[in-house]
Amino acid sequence: MTAKGVRKMEYSLATDGDRHALTLLWNQVFGDGAGFIHQCLNGFAGPGHVYVAREQGTLQAQLLAVPCTIGGERGVYLYALATRVSARGAGVMSGLLSFAEHDSRLKGARFAALIPASPPLFGFYSPRGYWAATHLRPLTWASYGETTGQVAFNTVTPEDCLAMRRRYCPEGLV
Repeated sequence: MTAKGVRKMEYSLATDGDRHALTLLWNQVFGDGAGFIHQCLNGFAGPGHVYVAREQGTLQAQLLAVPCTIGGERGVYLYALATRVSARGAGVMSGLLSFAEHDSRLKGARFAALIPASPPLFGFYSPRGYWAATHLRPLTWASYGETTGQVAFNTVTPEDCLAMRRRYCPEGLV
């Protein structure tokens, strides 16, 4: 804390040395196990897309900025945004969002999208420039000869998504 009571945060990309602290915070906030967390860090987001906020070397918040494309535009899907309970309400996540958004713009992202984990979080993200822009509708898919038997359209778990990404996307391509 500074003399005025404002937290002094360091924002950066995560390093291999952050893995244990990331796993602990993620588990505390979302309840996921280490195996799933490591799949997300390694394969879903990958190196260079995990951002952290530290105060005096201690991890206070995290977010994954997963590269994606929507409508031909490059952007990031923000995932697993988590703040240590003791750091909530102090602007830590707002600062981390700003840092990650700026860095993502420098890497060519034109937008950031996220899905709040609970309804009250819509109120957190709205003043930060996010708005509800997605509507869902059930779709039926035509079967195309080149994909028949290769792709099944149904409920996809994060593990399924990672497996499909490894199978159909060359290394480094999102």
